[in-house]
Amino acid sequence: MRCRAIHTYAGHATFKSGLPDREDHAIIYTSDREPSEQSILAEDGTMIVEELRRDSIRVISEREDPNGFLHPASRINYSKIYIIEKDAKVLNIGKVHNDSMGSLTRKLPIQPRSVGTPSSRKRKKNRKKTSYVARQGVDHTEKQNATHGRDKTE
Repeated sequence: MRCRAIHTYAGHATFKSGLPDREDHAIIYTSDREPSEQSILAEDGTMIVEELRRDSIRVISEREDPNGFLHPASRINYSKIYIIEKDAKVLNIGKVHNDSMGSLTRKLPIQPRSVGTPSSRKRKKNRKKTSYVARQGVDHTEKQNATHGRDKTE
């Protein structure tokens, strides 16, 4: 399964030192209200705001324990795809809210993938199909990495 990672970057959001591709992140949240973008005070006294370009993603939590809620600094990273094996244990905390599905799917690349093995495709000449994979893995895997300000290991 292909999915996107969610990190808090130790509570620093996209201000983590040395973080590449800051513009490829978006806020992802489980609260009723969207968290504000993070800001920091520069050495010269200037306030610097994240200025994220991507739409925020709301997740409806299906858990009541602390693992069911994303930290306000949680960010989904669109710049890197992780491959999760089908037998890997993941933490399911909920599903993407219907109002956020368009934003999520618009950001995921759609790539053709042939169905079946090469030999089975030869035998089923008239039944050749292509499926388009655009996983909305947030309800399966992406949330495992961000709970209460600490990043969990993949």
